[in-house]
Amino acid sequence: MAVNNENAIIRVEGLTKTFEDDGKTVLNGVDLVVNQGEKVVILGASGSGKSTLLRCLNCMEDPTSGSIFFEGVDLADMRVNINIYREHIGMVFQQFNLFNNKTVIDNITLAPIHIEHRNMRKEKLKRLFGKKEENAKPLKTKKEIVAEKKAHAMQLLERIGLEDKADVYPSTLSGGQKQRIAIIRALAMNPKVMLFDEPTSALDPEMVGEVLDLMKELAKEGMTMVIVTHEMGFAREVADKVIFIDEGVIKEQASPSELFGNPKDARLKDFLSKVL
Repeated sequence: MAVNNENAIIRVEGLTKTFEDDGKTVLNGVDLVVNQGEKVVILGASGSGKSTLLRCLNCMEDPTSGSIFFEGVDLADMRVNINIYREHIGMVFQQFNLFNNKTVIDNITLAPIHIEHRNMRKEKLKRLFGKKEENAKPLKTKKEIVAEKKAHAMQLLERIGLEDKADVYPSTLSGGQKQRIAIIRALAMNPKVMLFDEPTSALDPEMVGEVLDLMKELAKEGMTMVIVTHEMGFAREVADKVIFIDEGVIKEQASPSELFGNPKDARLKDFLSKVL
């Protein structure tokens, strides 16, 4: 099933998630629209369902019920090959999730190389058994694919000033460096949407700024972003829309000035009184 909306890149309708092991419902009828180029910040107390919502958007959790439309395609439909669409949804986690046994550049290029190899295999089969196309471009070799993806990775590392770290292992890096590399690893996939799950919560205070600065750059460049964070100053500065979720229900959503300046929900007022 598809839904038409000119600006929405993500549309969530009636999303519910109940975990089978304890029967707890962590998302309860969530409706959400994320428009192309929009920056959406999600706030809420620990255990409110914020991270589960992001994991559902990236198909890391299967919803119990409801729909998650990405570019009009319902990712909750079991007939949909979610792997095709997940390639366009970047995810950045609290704990970096870098592979410690691989160098920085290998961390960045692992998925892009794998996907490009897969696409080349598909194209070979298509050309072998399908209709011959005139003026078809020569297929890239594995060596060419690796060289191309590594060159792109180096450009991304240069962007964050860490090109000298390409051949080191993550264990030698600071937390801020790891998280910035985790962000450009997601960017290496050329995603249409970036999801951030409390990307600064595991960092020492002096490292938070360098990660937020990179995220602000992405926002200025027009990246569509959904961000779970406790950084209220960042939310005020970057967000187009701020959402407050409590006990798996969206209690309020508004512009930063409206939500922070004139909160209406009693639970939101209590939350803001403790974090501002």
